[in-house]
Amino acid sequence: MHFGMLRWPKYGVISFLACYSLVLFSSSAQSDIEIAASYVGGLGEDEILIWNSSINPEFSNGFDLRGIYTYKIKPVPIQAVVQLGYKQLNFSGNGSNDNSSYKGVTKKLSFALGGRYLIDDRWVAGAYLDIENNLDFDDYRTQTTDLLRYAAVVEVIYRIKYDIGISMAYSRAFYPLQDHYLIFNPANQFRLGINWAIL
Repeated sequence: MHFGMLRWPKYGVISFLACYSLVLFSSSAQSDIEIAASYVGGLGEDEILIWNSSINPEFSNGFDLRGIYTYKIKPVPIQAVVQLGYKQLNFSGNGSNDNSSYKGVTKKLSFALGGRYLIDDRWVAGAYLDIENNLDFDDYRTQTTDLLRYAAVVEVIYRIKYDIGISMAYSRAFYPLQDHYLIFNPANQFRLGINWAIL
């Protein structure tokens, strides 16, 4: 019991310092919640080989909706960013060896984590790791290792007002890159849309 009493002040001091630091950290931080709506375009390969057949994907397009949480520590002009998104992409293409064609819609839920650099009051640059479902949920198989798709994203935002900005982003998938996945969800995609800070 005496041993426990000797250790308690040490833990009490550590707890007090941790709480005090957290209060100071919170008082010097600024967080925002944004929503974003964007047009999405996908650029596929000129030709993809699937089961010894040549396929020519056409330009894919759709929309992307995101909820965004940003966390800024003053006076450093950097924000930590977490994004949750929903994307719907229309795809189509045709076979180069016959008159066959295909088209459809793919739906993705995404999670992105990264940061933004506040260049000035108007311009913002960001970079993120974006993770989304690689297969549509109807096709999910627990046995496969390709359930998730990973992409690197760069973004530029021009703020028209403090709470409204025009967003331009480019994403490049780096895993998985098998051709039969890229037919439905091109590796190279861009977004153009509006960001609105609601809180």
